[in-house]
Order: sequence, then C-alpha cells, then structure tokens
Amino acid sequence: MSRLKGLLLVFVLILVLAASIMSAGGLIANYYLNHGIISIKQENYEQAIIMLSKSINYSPEDSTYMARGSAYSASQQYDLAIADYSQAISLGSHVSRDAAVYAARGSAYSASQQYDLAIVDYSQAISLEPEEAAVYTARGSAYSGSEK
Repeated sequence: MSRLKGLLLVFVLILVLAASIMSAGGLIANYYLNHGIISIKQENYEQAIIMLSKSINYSPEDSTYMARGSAYSASQQYDLAIADYSQAISLGSHVSRDAAVYAARGSAYSASQQYDLAIVDYSQAISLEPEEAAVYTARGSAYSGSEK
C-alpha cells in the first residue's frame, strides 16, 4: 500500500509540475503579448511583430494572431496580416465571431487589391455587427476597386 501511495504522490507531483510549466508558459506568452501591444501603440511595428511572434511560440492564441496581424498590416505586410487574421479565425474561439477580425482582414485584402475577398469579409463583418457604418463604407470602396 505504501508503494502505491508513493507512486500516487509522484504522479500528483508530475501533474503539479506540468501545470506549473504550462502556467509559466502562459505568463511568458502574456509578457510578450503585453510588450507587443505596447510596441503597436508606439508604432514600433517591427518590435511588435517580434514580441507577438514570441508570445505565439509560447501560447498560440487567437487574440495574439489578431494583434500581430494588425502590426503586419500597419507595416504594409498584407499577405502576412491576412495569414494571421485567418489563423485567428480558424482557432475558432470568440474572435471568429468578432466583426473586427473580418473587417481587419477585409482591409488587408483591399490594401493588396484583392477586392472580391475584401467584399466577402466586409459582408461577414456586417452580418455580425450590422450597425457598424465604417464597414459599409469600406465595402463600398472595395466594390469600387473591383470595378476598375
């Protein structure tokens, strides 16, 4: 019986250690995420991308992909922005139901002259948040761009 208790104790300690390591990874990811957001606010997009990439390495969260997509978009790296917005959507949590991610990806599509894809994303954003007037304007601009 004491051997069983010993094995059980070792198993519990392993679980506690694993949880601690996972929590530490989350803390480290959050540290990099916070520094990435600060860098975006300071318009230091290169630094933001580095910090957010490190955060993603520790904990790939949809909101971090969204933030890094914003940094890529602000630095006119639209293909990378689109990839990050798409990854945020595919992770399937609350961001995929957020009009902002579709509007942001639509904006990146428009900036890279992929107007048909922009229209699809703007329409999705409108269906999720129909009272957002700016998205209607952006979709109208995409329609205009697609006709050229």
